[in-house]
Amino acid sequence: MAGQDKRAALKAEVAEGVLRIPGQDGEWHHDPFRTLWVEVTNLALYQTVSVEEGVATRTPRLVGKGRIQKDDLRLAGWGDRCRDLPVTIKPAIPQEDGQGYKPFTAVVGFIPADPELRSVDAWFLEAWIQQEDMDRMIAAYRAGEMPSFFVGTKLDLWIRRGDEHTPPGYGVTWHLVPAQRRESSFPEAAHGTVTMLSWGDAARSEVPGEDGPGPDPAPSLSLAIPASATVPDMAALTAAVDRLRQTVLRVGVAIAGAVVVGWFL
Repeated sequence: MAGQDKRAALKAEVAEGVLRIPGQDGEWHHDPFRTLWVEVTNLALYQTVSVEEGVATRTPRLVGKGRIQKDDLRLAGWGDRCRDLPVTIKPAIPQEDGQGYKPFTAVVGFIPADPELRSVDAWFLEAWIQQEDMDRMIAAYRAGEMPSFFVGTKLDLWIRRGDEHTPPGYGVTWHLVPAQRRESSFPEAAHGTVTMLSWGDAARSEVPGEDGPGPDPAPSLSLAIPASATVPDMAALTAAVDRLRQTVLRVGVAIAGAVVVGWFL
């Protein structure tokens, strides 16, 4: 509780784009050029149906365990680092009142522990994408072709002064900040955009039979030939290889003969 009270007493002061926290050394500022990369695994698909004023809205969402690549997340002024956090991908469904998130919007937030609920400090990342992209991700997930995906975001997180000079390929520490000009145990969430969603179409897993899956086939010449090749094309290719082999042998014999004749001359 002492740590939570200390964190709750923090508040941010922002002036001319520079963040300072009373009682804490150092300064923080934004870096609009770096991307926060997260790999998401252990995927699950959930469906939500909400009804408001007799209108039903159905919203799918992909949820997984996110692992931050190279970088860290922290609370400015207090808190342990975060490398793992849940990630949720949702479709950006337009609403008549204009509320809600636009496509390719992202939010990183922090929920402090609640002793009454016996909860612990928790981070989260949520992103809203276009329906067509959501449909593609769901189709790949259901087909077993998307075991994981990467999401890159640019957010209004903060970094310490000097971290902007960190060379590419090395990680930096991003910070959420306390509420400005007031004490609060809830830091301000970071908002931004999704700059990249990437996943590979992994091979679909074969269903093993009673005796289990068979051994992998041995590589052969036919594996290197396009599937569109016909039988006459393959025969012509074999004949061409034989002609090339005979030509190489004849040239080799001719060169050897010339060397022998030159030796005796």
